[in-house]
Amino acid sequence: MLRWQSVEPTILSGMTVKMYRTPFEASLAVKTPNVGWELDHYAYKHLGSELFMYKILDTNWEAYMEERGDVQTMGSILIPVAENS
Repeated sequence: MLRWQSVEPTILSGMTVKMYRTPFEASLAVKTPNVGWELDHYAYKHLGSELFMYKILDTNWEAYMEERGDVQTMGSILIPVAENS
């Protein structure tokens, strides 16, 4: 709990959030149709590991929030293929 209190708020897509890391920014992403998987499955299938789910979540953040966190209702998923440096 004390660690959370020391995290500075960040504004992301007009919302104030607390993040332990800076948001991932993709410089290039490809659109894939939503076939009903969870985001960790897209990460495993397209990026090679479920551990990269944060990249897919950050790339699709606005659409994810517009659908109130329901991946199943998102029309398509953006898969990041290059990272901003």
